Amino acid sequence: MRVRFLHRVPGEPKLGGIDELKAQIAADIRTAENFFGCKSIKNISNILLSDVWTLHTFNGNIFY
Repeated sequence: MRVRFLHRVPGEPKLGGIDELKAQIAADIRTAENFFGCKSIKNISNILLSDVWTLHTFNGNIFY
């Protein structure tokens, strides 16, 4: 599973903000769940999605 920040992966389009980042994380989590055939990744997803705002406030440059 990967978390995509705005300027981290060369060649990927720039994300528009927190909501778009959350949507991408959710999509990556669904991909991981389908690949591994289990829902245990859901706990990790809840932590990641709840901490997106923390990341934003910790380093505003992530989203701008």
